Amino acid sequence: MKVGFLHSLIRKDEKFLLDEFNKRPDVDLVMIDDRKLTFNLGKEKFDYDVLVERSINHSRALHALILFESNGITCVNT
Repeated sequence: MKVGFLHSLIRKDEKFLLDEFNKRPDVDLVMIDDRKLTFNLGKEKFDYDVLVERSINHSRALHALILFESNGITCVNT
């Protein structure tokens, strides 16, 4: 399973989640820093099975989630 992990700063809670994801051999974790995220609309293809959103900035997270969800990716805001 390929999991996208949308984040800004990595706080203690995110470290706990990352540790758990990394313990699972069937999970391919891809870190996505929302401060560096860009979209090439119409040409971008995402192959994540699920995206976990842990961003601090609400507006960046909201816009990113709209774009990921519109591409058929299941998004989880934890």
